[in-house]
Amino acid sequence: MSRWGCDAMRSLALVRSFGLLALLGACGPKLELGSNVLWSTNHESGDLSDWYLAPGGGLVPDTSMSPVNVVAGPAHSGRFSLQLIDLAGSDSIGPGVYRELDSPPDAYYSAWYFIPRQYQTKSQWTIMKFRSRSDDDPNTISHGHDLNLRTLPGGQVILYVYSHDPTYLQAPLADPPAVVPVEAWFQLEVLYHPRMDETGKLLVWLDDRLVYDLEQRRTAGSNALVWSPCNVGEDVEPLGTPSSDDNGEGGAGGTSGDGAAGEAGASSAPARVGPELYADDAAISLTRVTRSGLVR
Repeated sequence: MSRWGCDAMRSLALVRSFGLLALLGACGPKLELGSNVLWSTNHESGDLSDWYLAPGGGLVPDTSMSPVNVVAGPAHSGRFSLQLIDLAGSDSIGPGVYRELDSPPDAYYSAWYFIPRQYQTKSQWTIMKFRSRSDDDPNTISHGHDLNLRTLPGGQVILYVYSHDPTYLQAPLADPPAVVPVEAWFQLEVLYHPRMDETGKLLVWLDDRLVYDLEQRRTAGSNALVWSPCNVGEDVEPLGTPSSDDNGEGGAGGTSGDGAAGEAGASSAPARVGPELYADDAAISLTRVTRSGLVR
């Protein structure tokens, strides 16, 4: 795994070059990105190698050992996508991947998501995190913003923003609500200005609709930004079923975090299997990632 806190500026040219080559060389539909791509992946390599590229990234440490696989299954473009299955049942740990940048510029962070079935939430369900690496302890991540999901009484799934800074906490819900679809791909794109004072901001688009505009706030606790698409949820269960055992197969076989072929099946999984989530076509760019996303 890449070391935390690597020098982003030293490898910026390499990251840009790889991202553009990946886009040009992929088969089939391509992700349409702005001209200043810092990093991107469409998972068509069939593994997690793009997440481990310099300057830093890989698998989020997860004591629950929840599966994180690149699978041939639901995909936004191409054949492969990232599958995250939450076994932790925790509001703080669970499966995820990350990219880390030191002293990053203001940038757009984008990923497409797919929820394969309806779930009921009793607490937050986090699918994207922005964190900061501690200057004093490189093993500590703190002070961030989360993009969370929760279900309404009528079954709709809505998106909201939560800050771990007690000054802000949960942002007022979007009006009209930011409803995300189930069994269909949707895009989240965030303009993130990392600041350790009150000049930071984040703007959130859901399928090209600006749903949150949060400005004049602290958005970073250090110069090391950790961005993480993830699947972290406590008390998130399939809707209308007595247990989640029927979801234990974990989808198609893929490639695990160490690059070895993953194995599908529930034989090695514990009885408790939480929500399943797919992510694809992730990118970090200095310009907007268009919602159309596909160029044929």
